[in-house]
Amino acid sequence: MKRERVVLLGGQVVIGEEIEPSEFPDLETFRRQAARWEGPENVLVMRNARIERGAHSERLDYLLLKRDEIKALGIGLGVEGLAGAGLER
Repeated sequence: MKRERVVLLGGQVVIGEEIEPSEFPDLETFRRQAARWEGPENVLVMRNARIERGAHSERLDYLLLKRDEIKALGIGLGVEGLAGAGLER
């Protein structure tokens, strides 16, 4: 199931599509990371992720996030114009 996510992670905003772990192209990397992060349920897998920090932006094909590090999670949002919106700490 495809779900758009907006995540606040430290002083960064991460926007992307949450996907199932089985859709991640390197399952062995996912398994190793899940073992380090207390199991697969603690790993959020994102595709076409955009990381925003002020005016700086990075794009990643895939991103693994540790769920217990996430400060906030937006579900099903359309987000525009976050750069410079004062979301930094």
